[in-house]
Amino acid sequence: PDASSAAPVEPPLSSSGALNSSGTSETRAAPDSPAALRASTSSVGSTPRSGSSSLNSSASVSTPKDFKKVVVVRASRFRHVSGKAAKRDDCYTGLEPNASSHNSVIKANATNFCVPLRGTAGRVGIFPLAKRGRLVSPDFIECGSDCNDFDWSPHADDLLATVTEHAHLQIWKIPAPGFGSLKTPVATLKGHNRRVTTVDWHPTASNVVATSSYDWTVRLWDVEGGEKQKLEGPTDAIGNLTWDWTGSLLATSSKDKLLRIYDPRSGAVVQSGQGVDGVKGFRAVWLGQQDKIATVGHSKTSDRTISLFDTRDLSQPVKTLSIDQGAGVLQPFYDPDIDVLYVAGKGDGSIKLYEITDEAPYIHYLTQIAGVPAQGISFLPKTTINVRDVEIARVLRLADTFVEPVTLSVPRTRMEYFQEDLYPDTRVTTQALMTAAEWFTGATAQPSTVSLKPADMTPLSEAPDEVKATRLGIKKIENVDDDGDIKEQVLSAFYKQTSALDEKENQVLKQDLMEGVDADEWDDY
Repeated sequence: PDASSAAPVEPPLSSSGALNSSGTSETRAAPDSPAALRASTSSVGSTPRSGSSSLNSSASVSTPKDFKKVVVVRASRFRHVSGKAAKRDDCYTGLEPNASSHNSVIKANATNFCVPLRGTAGRVGIFPLAKRGRLVSPDFIECGSDCNDFDWSPHADDLLATVTEHAHLQIWKIPAPGFGSLKTPVATLKGHNRRVTTVDWHPTASNVVATSSYDWTVRLWDVEGGEKQKLEGPTDAIGNLTWDWTGSLLATSSKDKLLRIYDPRSGAVVQSGQGVDGVKGFRAVWLGQQDKIATVGHSKTSDRTISLFDTRDLSQPVKTLSIDQGAGVLQPFYDPDIDVLYVAGKGDGSIKLYEITDEAPYIHYLTQIAGVPAQGISFLPKTTINVRDVEIARVLRLADTFVEPVTLSVPRTRMEYFQEDLYPDTRVTTQALMTAAEWFTGATAQPSTVSLKPADMTPLSEAPDEVKATRLGIKKIENVDDDGDIKEQVLSAFYKQTSALDEKENQVLKQDLMEGVDADEWDDY
């Protein structure tokens, strides 16, 4: 019922280690086997007679009967994921984005998205999701200097954190749409001595923010109480930060090639290891509740790669997969509900999808969603998707002058039922689970979850068995009495069904009762 099919994997090698022209491996009989001898003798006697064409001679060569092709495939729910981009009238157009931002160029929550704008004073445009079309005179905030990164609070849709070239962390309370401009944040926090490049809210504690800077440190802040902790160790620029599922550990990527995991409250480095081989830097993302981190970056040969690490041992990756030879910096996004990793690069025209599993080879390519070259993308919260259309994600893709909404969905045959395998209970962060003071003193809490099932939808597991009919509408004949004349029973049931079809075909249609036009009336035309 879920229209699952096989996902492609790397073709296996044959016993001789070779691949055929179609990319699949071929299993041939051993040289001394009877099949091999039959093949060799048939080829020896295939010399063309005089006067015969080479085409006929080649056609006379027989193929061994036990010659087989072996294709290894794996089942996946996401083999045929499709992406549907909105029409231009349904996009957000008329933007003038500043795509030179150090880290984020677009971030969205359930109600708004923000984009840095060209010009002075570090303007960041605030755009309501509900208002599509051409955006004239957008609302914006002024950070005072170029905005390098920003992040919406997971606990309040109207709180936005920004970091700037002036080494400031600013917290903004965004008014309702139509506010015009906003120049005064509710809080400005200082501590870094060089430009700040990343900012990330804590997933479960209120008012806790982590930032990183070109002073090669990570700072932990209580928005209401100032700086609380400083993490040191990197010897070059920090690429990004990523929290674990509960927010008790924090991982950093750095241009010094090292992936580090910190206990953010004590400041200690728990684990460290080389994240990539190349010199262009990399990004990391914690894979939900798993003890795994995925990194994306460049290898020594300039290939763009994905590496999977066990967080208990970062000495070497569990798996490294080459993607392509693109030059753009990759950004990873992970959906912990369905274990799908999304990868998009700056300037790329596609979003690549990979499924993460617990068994080798761990990383499985699924598909890619093609589109316009993008400066960046942002995923909307999972609670915004439409489960009736079997959507698995909603994405905003920032192009040169517009933002394009894209929906990703999985084809299913019985869409009227709720697909539990695609929609387990998802994490919600609309309410903080503890205060900043509680978290800094050692408290930890598991994130809350919520079901995405609408009240009026029946789960697929509770749906009645699907009755499949033939092309003519003749159903399978059942309940045949073994003690009677089986042939007579089957024929009787068959005639009963076909007679019902005949009656249906002989029904008088509504249009048959309508008055027509006399033949002589056509002469007037």
